[in-house]
Amino acid sequence: MMTTALEHPANPVPNPGYFLSPWPGEDGGPQRLATVRGLTTPFGTEDATEHPLTVTSRMVLGATMCVLRDPGEVYLLASSLGGTDTTSMVERIDPITLNTIEASPTLPGGLFWPGGLACHANGSLYVTYGRWCHRLAPDCSLISSIELPRDRPYNSLVILPDGTLVMKDIGSRMENDGRLLHLPDSVGGSELVFLDPEDLTILHRTELPEGSVARLSVDHFGRIVAVGDTRVWFVDPNQEHPESEPISSSTYLQYEGQTYGWDPVVTPDAVWFLDNGAGSEDMAGTGNFVGLHTDDPNASPLHLVQLSVPGQSPAANAAWPPNFRNVCGRPGGVIANPPLIDVDRDIVVGFDSGHCTLAAWRISEGVGSNPMWSHSQAHGSHLLLWAAEGVLVSGHFDVATGVDSVVFRDIETGAELDRATTGSPVQSVLFPCPGWHQDVYTVSFTGVTRIARQRG
Repeated sequence: MMTTALEHPANPVPNPGYFLSPWPGEDGGPQRLATVRGLTTPFGTEDATEHPLTVTSRMVLGATMCVLRDPGEVYLLASSLGGTDTTSMVERIDPITLNTIEASPTLPGGLFWPGGLACHANGSLYVTYGRWCHRLAPDCSLISSIELPRDRPYNSLVILPDGTLVMKDIGSRMENDGRLLHLPDSVGGSELVFLDPEDLTILHRTELPEGSVARLSVDHFGRIVAVGDTRVWFVDPNQEHPESEPISSSTYLQYEGQTYGWDPVVTPDAVWFLDNGAGSEDMAGTGNFVGLHTDDPNASPLHLVQLSVPGQSPAANAAWPPNFRNVCGRPGGVIANPPLIDVDRDIVVGFDSGHCTLAAWRISEGVGSNPMWSHSQAHGSHLLLWAAEGVLVSGHFDVATGVDSVVFRDIETGAELDRATTGSPVQSVLFPCPGWHQDVYTVSFTGVTRIARQRG
């Protein structure tokens, strides 16, 4: 069905089904480890005074993410904002100037929600945005499209090891979860749709027993991982009947005022995510203090949730009790994105956008341990880590100035290495991406920014 992925000089860790590049999709791959291997960071120990950061920004309304394909190729996904008849577009951009090299036609979408872009092992690019999935050639020309079954937004896609595309409509049944995310009474839960990557025909559909707002991930056994309203669901696409009822964890909703979790990060023995996600869809420029229960003194604090996962044949639901770490301990809080796991250094990083807290724990010290470090920082986006150097890429939105910044920290100590202002007037809640030239790309709904170290 699919061609062999090309050899790559950066020698990245392969993600079966994805193009062999250092960053073929959001968060670097379907486990969402957001860890860069094979590319060098510019944000190390150099003297920041002698070698300051340089910033190049370009206004692109609805910018969502960048991904990397062949060496030197950077692709940008963007969409129109708001409304019920929105569209998306993909550009191949110059890796230094950010100018457009090639662009797709305007792609139909539907109801707005940030979508996703992935580079497939067969060489094509795939976009899932709104209720559509599109296949593009490397020159951004359109090959084929399919309108997805439900008149709802589908928030991105994952690629399975055999190349199959999987996507899910976004929705919740929690009270006060917002009109956009509310599932209609006519459906039981969010639905997985499996597509053939060659002709985009629907292979099968699997309805989850409850709504799911989080993006999908794939575990090390090739199972699809979906964080639902109350449980984490696993779907084995290799079952004889993959449309049969998924298996789930025990409920992670165990505290007063606790709300649904967001995107899961998958390590070989655990699934990690952050809860209290309800209300994040109401972000108005910044995620600070917009959670449903942020002002309720009796509400549950925001948690980093760790769910141990057994082998390929999971036991009964009761065998998977979740563990919780309070990110800052203050009531309420809100996030819209995942934590970051540094598997090499035994570190997990979590955050609370509502209470402007970024913190890290040593995983092996257990759930009752205090954070290794914690900083007051208005972070809202996905995180990114350069594995070799231990450099963590995070964000900070300054409410006083109304401008977003990128902050680089040492993941072991939490020390700030450097920061750069992107000029964006809205907080990034989206996806950073490493670059080919010791640089990094960040996006917000107003544009794309490249940050590099001035040399020579």
